[in-house]
Amino acid sequence: MSNQALRIIYNGLNNIPGISCDRAFAPAPDFEQLLRDRGLPLYGLDTGISLKNTDLLLFTLGYELGISGILGMLDVSGIPLRCSQRGEDDPLIIAGGPAVSNPLPYSAFIDTFWIGEAEAGFLILRRNYWRLSKTAGAGPPYMIG
Repeated sequence: MSNQALRIIYNGLNNIPGISCDRAFAPAPDFEQLLRDRGLPLYGLDTGISLKNTDLLLFTLGYELGISGILGMLDVSGIPLRCSQRGEDDPLIIAGGPAVSNPLPYSAFIDTFWIGEAEAGFLILRRNYWRLSKTAGAGPPYMIG
């Protein structure tokens, strides 16, 4: 992982009892097509679990056009793109990073935004997860790190 923030978040979450954090990245176009052709969902690198079968997906959005990668990952995973179309069986989608300082353009697709430094807020995320998961699709709540 070349992004230090991802390494810190990944290791930090995996050090919290009761949490198992995996990693997934936007697939290259040829691999995405292979997944689609074979009817396979995108999966985590460590566990092989489909992204659709997780409780929570955290995305870092480093620049505005990165949303296309997030939407592609959701689509190839079989997760509805719009918050309003997701149900209780779908994962909660959270995005953070520099490009979410103005979350409004992404609010139709992202359930919750993490604004600020995420590294210090793992326990806040864990404490608020169940409340947030119950409000998914009801409009984007914001967490300030």
